[in-house]
Amino acid sequence: MNLHSILDFIRSSPSPLTKREIARAFGIKGGEKRVALKQILKKLEKDGSVVKHAGGAYAVPDGLPAVAVVEVCDIDIDGDVFARPVDWNNKTQGPPPRIEMKPEKKGHPALGKGERVLASLTRVSSELYEARTIRKLDSEKGRVLGILRSTKNGYLLMPTDKKAKYDFPVKPGDEGEGQDG
Repeated sequence: MNLHSILDFIRSSPSPLTKREIARAFGIKGGEKRVALKQILKKLEKDGSVVKHAGGAYAVPDGLPAVAVVEVCDIDIDGDVFARPVDWNNKTQGPPPRIEMKPEKKGHPALGKGERVLASLTRVSSELYEARTIRKLDSEKGRVLGILRSTKNGYLLMPTDKKAKYDFPVKPGDEGEGQDG
C-alpha cells in the first residue's frame, strides 16, 4: 500500500469509494495501517488529487458524485438518452462529462428532452458515465401546480406541494382562464 497505488485504485473505480472500501481492497485491518491509510487520503485530498464527497466517499476531482440531478439534453437516432449534470459550471469545471442514461424499467415511460431526474452514476471512463434513474423530478424548472385564490390585490397561486414555502402573486391579466378555486 502506497500513495500511488491508492490513487490509481480511486481513479479506476466507477464510483466514489469510502475509506472502508479502500481499506478492504488493500486488506488493511486495524491500528497502524488504518492510520497510515487515513494520512495518505488526507495528503491526496490536500494536494487536490482526490476530493471527498458528502458521506465521506473519495473520488477524482473532475468526477461526479455517485448520485446527482441530471437533465436530459439529447436523444440520438437510436433512442439512446444522454444527460448532463444540472450543477455544473463550464467556466470553472470545463465541459461536462457525457452521461448515458440506461433504459427505464419496464412499465415506466422513456425520458424526454429537458426532463430532470435524480440518478445514480457510474463512471465508465473519464469522459463518460452511465446513469440509472432513481426518481423523476419536475420536468420544467419553475413550474408550479396550485390553487388560484382571489384577493383584493388580484389573484394568489397557492402551491399544492406541501414543501413549497411561498404563495405566488399573479399579476392582473396573467390568470388566463383561471378562476378562484
